[in-house]
Amino acid sequence: MQIVKVRVSRRLALVLLLLVLSAAALACGTSGATTRTPAPTQALAAEDATDRPPEATPSPEPSDTPLPTETVRPTDTPRPTNTVRPTNTPRPTNTPRPTTTPSPSATNTALPAPTQPAATNTSSPPTQPAAPTTAPTQPPPPSPTPTQPPQPTQPAPANVQITDIFFDGAVPQTESDEYAVITNNGGTAVNLSGWRLNAGDPGQDFWFPAFDLQPGQSCRVYTNEFHAEYCGFSFGSGRAIWNNDGDCGYLYDASGAEVSRRCY
Repeated sequence: MQIVKVRVSRRLALVLLLLVLSAAALACGTSGATTRTPAPTQALAAEDATDRPPEATPSPEPSDTPLPTETVRPTDTPRPTNTVRPTNTPRPTNTPRPTTTPSPSATNTALPAPTQPAATNTSSPPTQPAAPTTAPTQPPPPSPTPTQPPQPTQPAPANVQITDIFFDGAVPQTESDEYAVITNNGGTAVNLSGWRLNAGDPGQDFWFPAFDLQPGQSCRVYTNEFHAEYCGFSFGSGRAIWNNDGDCGYLYDASGAEVSRRCY
């Protein structure tokens, strides 16, 4: 497309040039001078000859290359599945039928007739009685003496006491960590249900619940703290109950009798 545009522009330029030259020639003709100008057709022919591009020699058309034939892919032959061989089912064994034992038929057996012995007149001499024999008498066996079973040892009687009083607590003002120690020094367990610990003044009492105090076991009764490892007893008082200047603790059993007393 660009080549065609160039050719057209060149032709227009030549035409304009020829027109200019013709005008110039006409002007010169008036002065008597004659100049030959090439014919416009010849110039155009020469221009066309120079502007024409060389004719392209036809290139041989490529021959149709045969397309490669598609190679048929071998189909996957399915592998033979392993046929499960049937398991040999054991044939049932023939259970022998129980043979019927013929019951013996009752046969009538004739009992032999009793035969009477023939009476014989035989006189036997009288037999003398045997003399009695005296058998030796055996002494009676000694009778065993009964053994007395061992008597069980009686356990030591219960002995519950106030063994210690920690009266000067480390907690300021309330001294809630004060405590008194109750110990069973006896050999049997004691149920403390209904027992009472008094801190020296009326109303400063701790009543024990149902609790078995084992032999050798000790429990603490805190002023206002709970410690499960020491039986978990507490007065529940918001202020100190053991006087630091000196005081006494009293322990009473369920009947109200004084069992132990400790003063400091």
